[in-house]
Amino acid sequence: MGLPSTHNVVLLIILLGGVITMKIDTVFAQGPPKPDGDSTCWYMASFAAYCISFMQGNSTKFHVPSKKCCTYAQKTNIVQFCKRFVLENERVYNAAKVVEVARYCRNPLPRGTKCGNHTVP
Repeated sequence: MGLPSTHNVVLLIILLGGVITMKIDTVFAQGPPKPDGDSTCWYMASFAAYCISFMQGNSTKFHVPSKKCCTYAQKTNIVQFCKRFVLENERVYNAAKVVEVARYCRNPLPRGTKCGNHTVP
């Protein structure tokens, strides 16, 4: 059979290092930080990350958001999201689509609310 190649030995060391690290993380309950109480920033960031593909572009075609997107859409204060992010980043976020994602995910904005350059009918 012969000696294992250097490449295979290096890959084995990396694999074992990853397994050991995973084991340590689970033993000490480490991992990504969870939001404490009402973590507005956490939810807004997650909403932006999971929903960006459904809220951008100039077309009027609406794409149904994912379950993960809707999970964070329901936990996010969309009015605040509009004020903090959409108004200043209308090249990134399509305000009408942000409103549609919120409505589809059962967290609709109140009538008359401004989201970027869009007013909720």
